Amino acid sequence: MAKTRLNQTHRDILRGFAEKAIECKTERKARDRLYAKAADAVRRCIEKQYPAADMVVLGKYGVTSNGTSIDGGSPEGRFTRFEFDENDEIPARPKVRYDAARVNFDAKATEAIDAYDLAADALKKARAAKLTDYNALIASAKTFEDILDVWPAAGAVSERIKRQQTSLVVLSAEKIAAIRADNAGANLPVLEAA
Repeated sequence: MAKTRLNQTHRDILRGFAEKAIECKTERKARDRLYAKAADAVRRCIEKQYPAADMVVLGKYGVTSNGTSIDGGSPEGRFTRFEFDENDEIPARPKVRYDAARVNFDAKATEAIDAYDLAADALKKARAAKLTDYNALIASAKTFEDILDVWPAAGAVSERIKRQQTSLVVLSAEKIAAIRADNAGANLPVLEAA
């Protein structure tokens, strides 16, 4: 069976697949666990500072916000930001001009946010390192089968790779002579497309 020689389009398909498929399970699990702790601590701080009953009243007048980005200050006076996932339930806070009011984070919330930020950075770095390795494999492999030997999951894009096979265009001797003459400076009539 003939091997599929990789071209740039094939490599782009494989890089796109790697972007979606590569996971760092250990780092993601740690980040998700720390996210849940931080989200609970931030939610608690919001609800303590802005009681739900008060927010219901303000909500009737359209002056509350449920935005996912929470800005606040730590007990040491340091600015801190926490970003909820879009699907999370976020307590309402008052709107101040065009943005939500800031939240005062307690020491426990600040510590949880810092731990989550470190875990999110660790996941990002681990994923970047892994993608660098996969991209090196994609760049150095000569055939698709070479990649499949090392990374069997890449078989998920085999149909796309096969559809992108470049077919060789065979030129007739006349067209080759015309191109050669054109480059030699001869005045030939323009060839019409077939």
